Amino acid sequence: MDKNRFGREVPLSEAARGALDQVCPDVGLLFGSHDYRRLLREAAKEAGIDEYRAARISDYDLRHSRLTHLGQVSSNLSGVMFLAGHKQPATTARYLRPQKQAAAEVLDAAAAAEEFRSHSGRKGRSRHSQAKAAAPRNTNGSKAVRGRGLEPRWMLSTSTSS
Repeated sequence: MDKNRFGREVPLSEAARGALDQVCPDVGLLFGSHDYRRLLREAAKEAGIDEYRAARISDYDLRHSRLTHLGQVSSNLSGVMFLAGHKQPATTARYLRPQKQAAAEVLDAAAAAEEFRSHSGRKGRSRHSQAKAAAPRNTNGSKAVRGRGLEPRWMLSTSTSS
């Protein structure tokens, strides 16, 4: 049961099951009341996270990170919602952080779909698809989106990814 008294059985991977079997008591609460923030913050410092961020890290940072990762590797929103214990997609969406690499993957998939459409059922390539194919590639392998890589200065300074 979670804090909203939403009880559910959550599937575990073999690795997770093995780890829990090593540390769980035979009887009693699995996760009782305890404060692990000090240990988490010490581990963050040892991992090389800067002093300011390490002093403020919390379990929710780990939750946000994991849900973002699950959202990137799976298109199964219902499954991500269930694992998070959410009943509304909007709640899950608040946990997912925008990632620059994910945006590049979306654009690459859209470009591949467009390339497939332009080749299937047509004998020649349109002038538009020829211009797209000639567009230079950025360092991450995705095609330039606007101005052949000459984005406005405000766009270059407002990155939302890490």
